[in-house]
Amino acid sequence: MISGSKMRLDRLCRVVVLAVAFCAAPAWAAFDLPELMGLLARQKSGEARFTEQRFVHGLEGPLDASGTLSFEAPDKLVRRTLSPRIETMSVDGNTLTLSRGNRNRTLALDSMPELLGLVEAMRGTLSGDGATLQRYFKSTVTGAAGKWTLDLTPNDSRLAAQVRSMRITGRNSEVLGLEMEFVGGDRSVMHISPNAPASAVPAGAPGARRREPGAGGRAAGVVAPHRRPAGVALGRGPRRGRHRAHPDRRRPVGFSSQEPGPAPARADRAAAKRRRLAHADAGLRGRQRHAAR
Repeated sequence: MISGSKMRLDRLCRVVVLAVAFCAAPAWAAFDLPELMGLLARQKSGEARFTEQRFVHGLEGPLDASGTLSFEAPDKLVRRTLSPRIETMSVDGNTLTLSRGNRNRTLALDSMPELLGLVEAMRGTLSGDGATLQRYFKSTVTGAAGKWTLDLTPNDSRLAAQVRSMRITGRNSEVLGLEMEFVGGDRSVMHISPNAPASAVPAGAPGARRREPGAGGRAAGVVAPHRRPAGVALGRGPRRGRHRAHPDRRRPVGFSSQEPGPAPARADRAAAKRRRLAHADAGLRGRQRHAAR
């Protein structure tokens, strides 16, 4: 009787141990924050296009915006909005620069803790800086490397007074979406489309530059700048409305302005000059004789 009870107790313990091991295995193998940060840290820089919809409490439709994003590790982030109006937000270290038209404004991020938290949420995610994220947010990671979700809840009371939660989604080392829910019911949804690196574009893909034989390495479809044939000097054509020299007075072809004309022409001009001088000298002597009388 005692031995039978002991056997049943041993069997029950084995079942419990197996059940605990079975339940614990998925938790141990789950995709977590350190693994996600390791993936994101591989991406040292990147550029992307974004579209954003802002749902404001009291307005019927969303407010749309679109533009570009660029990031350079560890702490440079630029958001350039192209529509509905051009404006730029640039973050470099602790400096925030806002530009719109000809107006620029520079601020220190640490003077606005609520804005610093929002910037660090995006910058910390892009750079794979888990320590910074945990300083400002309580984080929860779900999914797998191929499709993950990072939920952030603010720890800072000043940030929590404005932002209720943030959700960042992505694939491997790429961030593809950002959703923010604000206190008061407003919500923002951003879709991000990373630009593929130039070296990663396949040769036959649309938009890839292909080279034609005999084109000197120039991509097809690119018009070469106009070049003069060798030996052809760049000059001006005839100007309209200006007096042109008589054909008989033009310089003979083959002689520049620095070259002497033909020998017969020089002799004729010299003889004419001597006749003019002789005539003038004769006239002068005649006037002198007339005056002497």
